[in-house]
Amino acid sequence: MRRLPLFLILSILVLLAATLKTPDVASANSGKHDDDSAAISYSGNWGYGPNSSRAYDASLSFTNQTGASASFNFVGSRITYIYAMAWNRGEVEVYIDGIFREKFSAYAPEIRWQVARTWRLPYGSHNIQIKAVGNGYIDLDAFHADIPYSPTGTVDNTPSSYVQYIGYTGSNGWTHASNFPEAYGGTVSYSRTGQDGVSFTFYGDRITYVYNKAFNRGRAAITIDGKDLGYIDLYSPTLQWQQSTTFDGLGWNIHTINISVTGQKGTSATDSFVDVDKLTITGGNSFVGVELRVDTIPITHAGKYSHRLWAGIERSDRAQEGEFVTAWFSVNLAPYQHDSAGTTIVYSGKFSQVGLMVTATGIRWFVYSEAKVECLRGTKYWGDIGCLGEVSDLVDDGYWHTVELVSTGQGYWLARVEGVE
Repeated sequence: MRRLPLFLILSILVLLAATLKTPDVASANSGKHDDDSAAISYSGNWGYGPNSSRAYDASLSFTNQTGASASFNFVGSRITYIYAMAWNRGEVEVYIDGIFREKFSAYAPEIRWQVARTWRLPYGSHNIQIKAVGNGYIDLDAFHADIPYSPTGTVDNTPSSYVQYIGYTGSNGWTHASNFPEAYGGTVSYSRTGQDGVSFTFYGDRITYVYNKAFNRGRAAITIDGKDLGYIDLYSPTLQWQQSTTFDGLGWNIHTINISVTGQKGTSATDSFVDVDKLTITGGNSFVGVELRVDTIPITHAGKYSHRLWAGIERSDRAQEGEFVTAWFSVNLAPYQHDSAGTTIVYSGKFSQVGLMVTATGIRWFVYSEAKVECLRGTKYWGDIGCLGEVSDLVDDGYWHTVELVSTGQGYWLARVEGVE
């Protein structure tokens, strides 16, 4: 006899009381922590679904008891709550460090797996708690401390291209084809199996989903940060390559888009395939956005600093010059005072800067300091005096760009570069 999927029986399930351990949990390290992790403590009656193949690590925990909660201690600068949306879902309250952050509904007309919401925080020890409000079920698939995210740019559909940022659910239903020269990079990923999906975490203000329309295409459901953004019908009587839909005004932040295969189609379509060709991330006309963590440097400045830089060198000279530095912009973070004449700045402590460097091939961010500096992942020590990031994104050679450095006042600086029209 065929076994019914978990979600098909949730609406008629009499939830069994589950006596779950609530240990005194120490703070967890960065990374993804499944719902059955010992780092998560539960309060109230929760059920456990160990055979949810499209959930992270094939399991999730669920409850419909008002006031039931799950709590997770972690160390990091951001926390992501991963869950499923469905027709029998109710409202969730989120508390971080005991402070109410928001309430939202997990309802969707169909099942959408591994939906994600991320909150950014000052680096340190924190606690997140999710609580059931009522009006249906809530679930916990996983918590992810310091989720990796893609910077601005273009990401191909293949899982190996940006494996840490892009993920496919229902892998048995997805085909990753490489024999389509009309598609971006010659590759396209597609599935016709309902509840399959792809999730992608990025940093920016705008994302463009690029797909291919055809006579056998169905409807894709779009979710960004847990918000239901409706459907895209990929049907067309003729084949149309690299069509696109853009979602903008998201706010310059970390976001997760979920593209779900609904298994639905219009009357003229011959099948219900949904495909992913590429994803393009921008922030308006921004080319790069990075987060600079400088916890070990005293923050003595606040506000936003902006400058214009000339990007790159002439293309004919690129091969000879390599990564020739044409411009850089930084903010000095060291405490200082003026001399007795009031004309010369005298630094009383170690000299420190945070800034951006424009090269022929892209943007590097850097932290320059005579004091010890903790380097971020993806960066390296720069001559024992600071940290130098890898090249982030291509910029337009031979054009002006606006560079901004923004202090959060919490040990963080945000940086972005925008092309000047």
